[in-house]
Amino acid sequence: MTPFYYNSSLSNLPDATRDIVFKAVDKAIQRIRRALQVVPVSGNLFAERVCTATLTTTPPVCHSIAENHLCLEMPIPDGHFASLRYCDKCTSNGCTADACIVSPAGTGVPNTDFLNYVRVEDTDDCRSSSTLAYASTCQQDQYDRPTFGVTNFSPKKLSTSDSAFEHQVSTALHELLHTLDFSSRFFPLMRYEDVTPRTPRDEQGNPPIFNAGTCPNGKQIDYYVEPANTTINYSTERDHVVAKLVTPRVRAFVQDHAICSTLVSTELESQDGGSITLAFFADSGWYRVNASTSEVMHYGRKKGCSFATEKCVDPATQRAIAADHFMV
Repeated sequence: MTPFYYNSSLSNLPDATRDIVFKAVDKAIQRIRRALQVVPVSGNLFAERVCTATLTTTPPVCHSIAENHLCLEMPIPDGHFASLRYCDKCTSNGCTADACIVSPAGTGVPNTDFLNYVRVEDTDDCRSSSTLAYASTCQQDQYDRPTFGVTNFSPKKLSTSDSAFEHQVSTALHELLHTLDFSSRFFPLMRYEDVTPRTPRDEQGNPPIFNAGTCPNGKQIDYYVEPANTTINYSTERDHVVAKLVTPRVRAFVQDHAICSTLVSTELESQDGGSITLAFFADSGWYRVNASTSEVMHYGRKKGCSFATEKCVDPATQRAIAADHFMV
């Protein structure tokens, strides 16, 4: 992972605040580099231009490209793009040379497998008092592995105090992990170690997409990309529907952690850098993980099956099922 700092957003910050962003992001990236590896990109890393219309030739040809290419709100620099051929006035058999234009290629980004654009902008999404930062992935490779993403920090939530530094690092780490795949949008895209999809694809290579339907909890939806039930499994526990990640390494860790061989798996948690997180990355099919870098997860350790599946507070006694844990 390599950071690309959007200088127009950082240049207006006080020097001390800008320095905190550099240091926190750098420390978070160093932790990620120790924990995760991918199959290296051959040559420089390039972003792909977005084709907005396709001609029904054989094979299909791009007809027009987007005027503005953004990674969320971040304009992607022209130098990061690969070339793209797009054509006009083609027949079903193909296109003549004079009907096509090839957009110029940039130099790409050397020595990296993932580029993260880093911004500090007071956007609408930052207006919430609870939003410290947010992130998204904007480009993926041919196997769906994220290759470009963006992280935006809320400028009003950045602190320069020494006591807050590790909190800033934790925020950066949390958001950077989201850009790498730790997000529900990637559940249907996960792959086996041989890079075949965990969720079956259609003829165009897409997982199942529903434009209307009902979730397991009864909520109506107007768009949903469904992962296979060997990736996400829905069940009823504690009187409500829960979604569990049921991939092999995650399941094995949960059963060993809780000392409960009957656990299907776990509801997702957000302990950045924890063993469950690394197990998820390993099961994605895109990463090799260094298990020695994981943080010890104390919550629920060796507490058995009931801790994982029953209500935190016994309805009859109003007591927590584990006296040494804080539960509500």
